[in-house]
Amino acid sequence: MSEMAEIGNVASATKDGVKPDGEAPPNQPMAQAAQRPRLPSVFNGATTWTKERLSEALATAMLLNPADELNPIRELGRGTFGIVHSASWTTTHPAAASSGGTMQVAVKTLVSRPSDEKSLREFSMEVKLLAEMSHPNIITVYGIMVGQDAYLSLVMEYMSGGSVFQILKAARQGRATRPQGVQMLRLLRDLARGMAHVHSRGVLHRDLKSLNLLLDATGTTLKVCDFGLSRRALMTAAMTRVGTVMWASPEILGGLAYSSLTDVWSFGVVLWEMATGCIPYEGMSSGEVVRNVVLHGLRLKPPGAHPIHCPLELIKLMAASFSPVERRPTFHHIVHTLESIIDSVQADIEAGHAAADALAKPADAPGVTHTSGSTPPADTGGGSASMSFGAVFDE
Repeated sequence: MSEMAEIGNVASATKDGVKPDGEAPPNQPMAQAAQRPRLPSVFNGATTWTKERLSEALATAMLLNPADELNPIRELGRGTFGIVHSASWTTTHPAAASSGGTMQVAVKTLVSRPSDEKSLREFSMEVKLLAEMSHPNIITVYGIMVGQDAYLSLVMEYMSGGSVFQILKAARQGRATRPQGVQMLRLLRDLARGMAHVHSRGVLHRDLKSLNLLLDATGTTLKVCDFGLSRRALMTAAMTRVGTVMWASPEILGGLAYSSLTDVWSFGVVLWEMATGCIPYEGMSSGEVVRNVVLHGLRLKPPGAHPIHCPLELIKLMAASFSPVERRPTFHHIVHTLESIIDSVQADIEAGHAAADALAKPADAPGVTHTSGSTPPADTGGGSASMSFGAVFDE
């Protein structure tokens, strides 16, 4: 097998939380508590690790009260290292105090055997990184639970709106409306703010993609999740091949040295997805993407400019994200750019409303010529008119 083919095959492997085609399994609520599945045993009957030994090994992590009760509700997704469920969590943890001691959470359970030290390291790293990240646009981790049969579960914040990937897919199928206008821009700003914080802590995400961007029930807040591939930024550039092909930078796909700016490329792909509603490199295999991006300089074609849905400055930001490493902007710069674009778009929308109000005045109003049948421009600023999350994710 050629090196390029091998890169394509390795990079196309799923990360936690999705099936190989990138689609989470259908939500299937359990009709009765007795039908709820147990969280899977991490070691499938292995006896070399015990609850006590794991607790000791993870003593520096955020171990939760062993008396806490987790009742799985439904499977949200699965990948190489874990299965993710939504669950009801009964606990004395302060996070649940306002809800009477029970709250809905997402539970990521490690399913590898203990001999797989890599999986355990990935899981431990994700817990440590998430525990250090306290930001409105990063998923909150509450801690680890170690079960009696030695399974490990990461208990974290539940986002009922699903992922950006799921919303865009549902929109292509006519089951939802994708974020547009100011709403889309604000979600992109949330992403940039979260990543600016991640980078400020000396951490690279390395697997940034629409699957790892979760929305709240209203679709107005975005949070970054899945730091299983993250790592501390070292003084020397990292060289490991990681990530998922469609969102990975040329330097990662080509096995070259990379820095925090590799996450900016991935941001550019997400921006392109949200602006177009399309699938990146649709119709290409993983190997074809790798060859074309690395060897032939293929870049995603930007959409046509639109003053509200895709301003010219946003297209310029997309192009900058796909630039050679030394010319890519930082996330701090991206945040400032998006704030400027949002202000500009909002001003255009307000100007459009003012013009529409003028046209809507009575025909005999002084100084106004009213055109019969004219229709004021639609409010494309986002907000409550956007997504039907319940219909998409609770069916």
